[in-house]
Formats: sequence, structure tokens, C-alpha cells
Amino acid sequence: MNLENPPYAEAADFLKLLANPNRLAVLCNLHAERRNVTDLAKITGLPQAAMSSQLSLLREAGLVACEANHRERLYYIADRRVGKMIELLYSFYCAESE
Repeated sequence: MNLENPPYAEAADFLKLLANPNRLAVLCNLHAERRNVTDLAKITGLPQAAMSSQLSLLREAGLVACEANHRERLYYIADRRVGKMIELLYSFYCAESE
């Protein structure tokens, strides 16, 4: 088995992003609806600057995207496959914390 194979590397990179509790909290909170930075910061307890940093990393990785809506940017899970993974994780971990 070649562990340097791109699918394995891509999966490992994805799981590394999820291994951060702050990023996982962001994705769990985007699982059901689009949210802005301020809402995500309030929900997770992260300072807004830290939230923006986490969202930037997730955007660069293609896991989330955003759309302009009047004066705010609404973030959402960009990839359906990521959404499915987050749904699974949400059912195991995130739903209990609500």
C-alpha cells in the first residue's frame, strides 16, 4: 500500500483540519444553516479574529465557502462530501452539546 497516494494524503489533510476543536465546532455549527462570523464567534466562544482565522483556513481547504448577503458574509459547508462527514460527526458529538 502506497501511503503517499494522493487520496490518502487528501484524506489525512482533511482529518487534520477536523482534529482542531475550533474548526470542528465551526463545521458543526454550519451543518444546518449558513452563519456569519459574528454568530459563529458567539456560538463557539471564540474571539471574532480567531473565528475569522479558522474560517480562512477552512475556505483555503475548500471545506467552507461564503456568499455576500447585504452587509455580511454568510459561511456554509461548500462540499457535499464534507457535509456528509460533518453530519456523521454531528450525530456522534455535536448534537449532544446543544
